[in-house]
Amino acid sequence: MKIAIIDKKYQNACRLLDDNGYTHLNSESELCNSDISNVEIICGNPDKHNLLKYKNLKLLLLPSHGYNDYDSSKYYISQTMVATCNGIYSVPIAEYVICCMMLMGKRSICNYVGVPFFKFLFRSLEIDNSQDKELEKCSVAIYGCGSIGNEISIKLKNLGCKKIYGVKRNSKAVYGGEYTEILPLEKAEGILNKMDYVISVMPENQDSIGYFNENRFNAMNKNTIFINVGRGSAVVFRDLLKCLKRKRISGAVLDVTDPEPISYCSLARRTRRLLITNHSSFFSNENDARIDSMFCSQLNLFFNDKNLYHSIKINLKDNEYD
Repeated sequence: MKIAIIDKKYQNACRLLDDNGYTHLNSESELCNSDISNVEIICGNPDKHNLLKYKNLKLLLLPSHGYNDYDSSKYYISQTMVATCNGIYSVPIAEYVICCMMLMGKRSICNYVGVPFFKFLFRSLEIDNSQDKELEKCSVAIYGCGSIGNEISIKLKNLGCKKIYGVKRNSKAVYGGEYTEILPLEKAEGILNKMDYVISVMPENQDSIGYFNENRFNAMNKNTIFINVGRGSAVVFRDLLKCLKRKRISGAVLDVTDPEPISYCSLARRTRRLLITNHSSFFSNENDARIDSMFCSQLNLFFNDKNLYHSIKINLKDNEYD
């Protein structure tokens, strides 16, 4: 008997597993000890440390954009293919960014928004009077030209924004975005003082950790609004707070922070012109349908012995990246 573990809400993927001879269980808790050796496919986010008990695991499909350390060979005792749903949250995150741009750029709206900073207390964002931006006239820098950055650029273009700069750290070609110009990371500092919005969607790597520090915030102009939906580690949090208090930049929105989450009782939440949303930019009623569709696509490739999208093959000696 071949077993797959998958949430029953992914109905199309469950039917596909049925058609290919798999018995699917809703969660790991439904497994009997005698069934563990029969688990070949997991669709979801299992406890990493539990993966060591699956001796015949062939495929792990993650309902996330990144690997989140599931690509480490220390969690596996069998050759396993690990694949992600890369780009699955691009649309809701892009819409979140656009909403934040419009909110923070219109003092007539954001100064009437109540932001909690203690359990029952609310405050205005108190954006400066000069902030009444029109997207058509704004210059935007998007740090990270992957699926999320591309989706943001497309939506901005559709709204009439004419100056959209993409910033990336490698030489890979960019497909699908709508950028006025794409700059390498090492040359991007030269445009910071001209940007109305600086948006970070950078993944965590050696180049991105601590990238947005006091020097780079000081390089921005006083009307710049900074938005981070990438990784919290890209921002030196104390430097951002310092620059906001000194009004070196106009405002900031953080959906990701380091550390995370920021307590509602934290004094950081009293910082004027700062909105923190606790890693919720990807929320959408449509996510389950998109994940179900992506699971089906990946499973079809797997059953037909074809290369999966956004996948790695775990080698028990060294990770081999496909």
